[in-house]
Amino acid sequence: GAKGRTLRVYTDMPAVHLYTGNFLDNTNGKAGAKYGKHQGFCLECENLPNAINLEGKEGVDTAFKPIIVGPSKAYKGTIVFDFSSVARLGGPGG
Repeated sequence: GAKGRTLRVYTDMPAVHLYTGNFLDNTNGKAGAKYGKHQGFCLECENLPNAINLEGKEGVDTAFKPIIVGPSKAYKGTIVFDFSSVARLGGPGG
């Protein structure tokens, strides 16, 4: 039968930025592939985008953790992308 794809993302980061490829315009890829608008996406696990402006302010949600790092400050984050295929039920080919 037909196969579908699943992606599970496990992370200790508080946010995921979704890039949808809006500005792809026949962008060169591997092996001569060309990518047009919306022909790709990217999931970027990250800290909350406005965290730098809220650090140290009173009454701010604890999800907005400090994000400034430097050579003397260790930083560790974990991101696991788990790809798999599943049988599709119903619909065309399934």
